[in-house]
Amino acid sequence: MCGKFENTQNLAEILRYFSAKTKLNDLPCNQQHLPLKSCAIIVRDSLGLALWSWPMDGEAGRPLINIRIETAAQKPSFARDWNAGHRCLAPATAFYEKGQRFEVTGNKVFGLCGLWTRGGDGQTCFSVLTRAAMPPVSPIHDRMPVIVTPADASAWLMEGKLPEPPPLALKEALADSPMLL
Repeated sequence: MCGKFENTQNLAEILRYFSAKTKLNDLPCNQQHLPLKSCAIIVRDSLGLALWSWPMDGEAGRPLINIRIETAAQKPSFARDWNAGHRCLAPATAFYEKGQRFEVTGNKVFGLCGLWTRGGDGQTCFSVLTRAAMPPVSPIHDRMPVIVTPADASAWLMEGKLPEPPPLALKEALADSPMLL
């Protein structure tokens, strides 16, 4: 599960790390990313903005912000986009589970792998792909985002290949932190 992540890198750094281009002039640093908000995503080698929520026609309730990678190709809501290669990644410097902050060891920035689509209004939307959690996330939650480092990002975006998950570090969240869920 992934319900909050952050990016503390500026636009130039993100573009450099992921060898991407953009028409955007700037992105705010220290940005918290929450569901139903616009986030930077990279598709192929281009960075743009997308709404973090999968469009679900006629369905009420909570927004669909995560997709299980194990079943994405089979579920009717995602199969068309999965098979069309609508892969993306959201640049991040940390993600949160139950108030705990996680980073990728040895990397200033990483990508949360996702799937993108167009909503009925033509807006680009995405959801974060999740997998079974590994330590140190597994004692806190049974799911975590599918993560790639910048070195492995192109293989995911262009070919759908995922490496072994990178090592994670638990960074204790402060009790008064605005990043807590």
